Amino acid sequence: MRLHLQLATGPEPPHGARSTVSVVTLTRARTRVFPLGSRSKPLTYALCLEHLGADVVHRFVGQEPSGRNFNELVLDHNNRPHNPMVNSGAIVVCSMLKQLLRPEMTSAQKFEFTLNFIQRMAGGEKLGFNNAVFVSERDAQQRWAQSYVVARPVFKQPAGTNHRNS
Repeated sequence: MRLHLQLATGPEPPHGARSTVSVVTLTRARTRVFPLGSRSKPLTYALCLEHLGADVVHRFVGQEPSGRNFNELVLDHNNRPHNPMVNSGAIVVCSMLKQLLRPEMTSAQKFEFTLNFIQRMAGGEKLGFNNAVFVSERDAQQRWAQSYVVARPVFKQPAGTNHRNS
C-alpha cells in the first residue's frame, strides 16, 4: 500500500467522504491516492505525546471533546484549544512539533523525523509527499486566519512560536 497527499482544490469533504484505502496483492498492485488532510491530526498528536509526554502536551492543548465544529475558535477554561482534533488544537500541536520537539533539528530534519514517525504508524508503508498540496494548504486563507487568532497572547503556546512557520 502506498499513501499520498492529493492537491487540496477546495474544502475538505465531510469525514470519510473521499477516503480510500488500497490493498496491494502479489498478483495485482493498486495504488489509491487520497488526501491526508485532517487525518494527520491524531498522528502529530501521537508524535508529541510519545516524545514530549502528556504533561507537556496538555499544557498547551486540552484533551476533552468540545462539542464544537472542527474549525471553531473556542478555548477551554484554561485558554487552550479543547483538543488536538480541532483546527486550533492542531495548529498548537504543530507549534509544539516545531518549537519543543528536538529543537536542534533543522526544518528538513524535522520533516524527515515526522514523516518517519507517520510511516511507522502506517505499518512501515511508504508515504508520498506532494509539494503542490503543501503549497495549497499553506496558502489556504481560512487556516492562515485561524493561525493568526491562535497566535494571540491568550492562547498558551510554546515559547518562540512563529505561526507562519508552524
